Amino acid sequence: MRIVLTVLFIALQVLDVWTTRSILARGGRERNPVMRALMRVCGRWWWAPKLGFAIPCGVYLGFAGGWEGPALLVMCNLLYIWVVWNNMRQFPQGRRALTALRLPL
Repeated sequence: MRIVLTVLFIALQVLDVWTTRSILARGGRERNPVMRALMRVCGRWWWAPKLGFAIPCGVYLGFAGGWEGPALLVMCNLLYIWVVWNNMRQFPQGRRALTALRLPL
């Protein structure tokens, strides 16, 4: 179960970056003020520190002893499912893509 939670977290991080970059390329904007600041500082490479920080944190939570780490990872996964879902809604075909359970092109 820990491996599944960790892999899901990593996949959600990558999907968040991919959908955010797609939205920005279409003229959208980042709503998260922390990520906006990171984008200002790092420019087009904003995703590297985001993934460089988030993925090790997710791996740590997934394999931390006891139940607390995986429980926090479940909450983080639920949050990022919402983030990716919200990002996908920004695409013109977003609702159709969500209904068909496929990524927008």
